[in-house]
Amino acid sequence: MEMPFVDIHTHSAKSGDNLIQIINLNLERSCPEQGLYSYGIHPWALDKADFQIDEALNKLKEILQLPQVVALGEAGLDKMHKDSFEKQIELFERQISLSEAMQKPMILHDVKSHNEIIALRKKHKAKQSWILHGFNGTEQDIRQLTGQGLCLSVGESLLHSERKIVKSLKNIPLEMLFLETDMAEIGIETVYEAAAKLLETELSELKTKIFSNFARIFRGFALRGFADKGSNPLSLPGNDEAPKKERYTMEHWQDRTRLLIGDEGINTLKTKHVLVVGLGGVGAYAAEQLVRAGIGRMTIVDGDVVNITNRNRQLLALESTVGKPKAEVMAERLRDINPEIELTVLQQYLKDQAIIDLMAQPFDYVVDAIDTVAPKVFLLYYAKMNNQRIVSSMGAGGKFHPEKIEICDIAKSNHCRLAFYIRKRLHRLGVFEGIKVVFSPEPVDASAIITDGVEEQNKVSNVGTISYLPAAFGIFCASVVINDLLGK
Repeated sequence: MEMPFVDIHTHSAKSGDNLIQIINLNLERSCPEQGLYSYGIHPWALDKADFQIDEALNKLKEILQLPQVVALGEAGLDKMHKDSFEKQIELFERQISLSEAMQKPMILHDVKSHNEIIALRKKHKAKQSWILHGFNGTEQDIRQLTGQGLCLSVGESLLHSERKIVKSLKNIPLEMLFLETDMAEIGIETVYEAAAKLLETELSELKTKIFSNFARIFRGFALRGFADKGSNPLSLPGNDEAPKKERYTMEHWQDRTRLLIGDEGINTLKTKHVLVVGLGGVGAYAAEQLVRAGIGRMTIVDGDVVNITNRNRQLLALESTVGKPKAEVMAERLRDINPEIELTVLQQYLKDQAIIDLMAQPFDYVVDAIDTVAPKVFLLYYAKMNNQRIVSSMGAGGKFHPEKIEICDIAKSNHCRLAFYIRKRLHRLGVFEGIKVVFSPEPVDASAIITDGVEEQNKVSNVGTISYLPAAFGIFCASVVINDLLGK
């Protein structure tokens, strides 16, 4: 089936056989039975002398119960109407609560109020999607808004070369983009054509992407808005039956994650930069889980090559990769998971000055999976002294039981030989706590450790290791990073 055009916000119904449109109506107008609609209380309504908030909200609540009313909007804030701004905030907050209670996405009116809108989204911990309509902002505005999970809808501003959005459109993540006609006397096709040209993409690809966004946010309504002559779009086959789960088609590789953490979480992780040092049994698993979760920028560091003995436990170790640099193999794998990731690859062993040089740039989080004591201690010390968030893996070798793995402050780690040596050296440097670690108190059998015949660079011993324990440590490290970045 050819993908339809989606007009996410219009004030007048347009004709067309391959068109989905959400028509915005004011509370004084009754809602037709066919089509898709949005109703909300515009901030300008407060300028009316006879406006009654409670009465309007009660009417809005009643209208939102109609199945063809799929969104609450326009609602929002407008600083051009300063005299009523405090009342605007009250009205907007009450509509946020209504949106959450009725489980209807919001279509927002925003004039010079980005900061206030973001603050209110955080305050109310809103789960419903918010679509800011008529967007015409800068790259900085885009980062600020999409970073907090807001989708952006763009209209006829794309047809005017002097508008800011003409230059900044490419910075809107495609999964956060919608198009609209609003009050313009043009067809949505014209807006799509202008957007496709600016994005340097095929019109068909843009239609597919925006329909996917629509289907994701409006789920069961994805097929109900077709203006199909002679048929009722709200009476498609099967609409009289219980909703079928398969109507929500997952088309993007992050859709499963989005169901759990929402658009805001997806965009939070996309903006974060994580450093992973050490790509052996622990670090490679940590790096992969972070990328699969949606981390948008990553720097990976390892100076080692894949050794034949790595194959029993290390993600990167295959018969075909023996002898290849771990950083190179890891990079290829991560880019195959997310081709859009911003990835910096450093094939080197980190020592003191190299750590200082690397940490000169800011990271949102660091994963320490180094298995050599001296550089591990210096990395932890330097991170602590510079208030850099870090999680460190302690010893995973010589152990069997993943259920004994713990996450705690390094001061509370116990019965782990590596953690003991790390604590001892950090104490000499004046560091006693404040570093998160993943460790296991499970005792290690001395017979599992050999010190003779160690050929790997920077290693003084070899420890027997089972396949799943380093992987579990890496996954625990990744979980610390993701949960902290999402505030879980």
